[in-house]
Amino acid sequence: MLRAISKSTLLFSTFILSLLLISSSSAQRVSPNASVSQTIGFTDVIINYCRPGVKGRKIWGGLVPYNKIWRAGANEATKFTFSRDVTING
Repeated sequence: MLRAISKSTLLFSTFILSLLLISSSSAQRVSPNASVSQTIGFTDVIINYCRPGVKGRKIWGGLVPYNKIWRAGANEATKFTFSRDVTING
């Protein structure tokens, strides 16, 4: 009986700890999510992205040298959503 209780206690504790770790990792996000939407003609365009948290840092010419490529997304990849089929040329 004691062995069964200790196994279930260990399992429950592991579950709670994993939930706490998951929730704390999303709560400490330094780059906030952002979204912008626009209707172009009859098509709704939604862009979801993560914007970097500058927090008083010098980005251009400091953290990111001039003439270097800088990744626009901070966490997840930027997502474009269209309400209709679109063709992009370029």
